[in-house]
Formats: sequence, C-alpha cells, structure tokens
Amino acid sequence: MKELTLEGGWGGGSFNFNKDEVIGKEIEIQTCFGSKICTGFITDCIKRFGTDYDHGHEYRWENVDYLYELPDDPFERWTKLTTLLSDNYKVFLKD
Repeated sequence: MKELTLEGGWGGGSFNFNKDEVIGKEIEIQTCFGSKICTGFITDCIKRFGTDYDHGHEYRWENVDYLYELPDDPFERWTKLTTLLSDNYKVFLKD
C-alpha cells in the first residue's frame, strides 16, 4: 500500500500523488500508530484557496483537495483528505 501524504509549504503544500492515481480508489485510514480504523473511497476533488504571507505581501494560491466517503456512513458525507492528514491520521491507497 502507498501512504498518501501532504507536504506543507507555499501554495497550500503538495500531495505525493496525482489526481488520476486516487479518484475512485479505496483507501485505508489508520491511527498515527498504525492501527486500522476503516476503509473508504476517494470520490472527487475540489479547489481550495488560501494565502501565504511573506516580506509584507500576501500571495493568493489555488490548490486541490480530495474528498473521501466512508461506505457505512448513513449520511453519505464527504470529508476532505487534508483534514484527515492534518489530524495526524495515516492514509494508504489500497492495491
């Protein structure tokens, strides 16, 4: 399984994968200690916007975030991958 990560930095950071690798694919979500919590599917991507500040100037950026859905969620909610990764969960793309 490949671990999906988000590296911080300018422009909202960058993922270690591209869109075609993950849309429609199954993921496994684990605690930061490696215990499996559940699986889900990356269903779509959305644009996200933000700003970086440097030397007295604000720089706007546009980036992509990915939405995942858990199969047993009775409300069929989509959640952002960046939220999951920023809360120190590990996410793996299943083979």
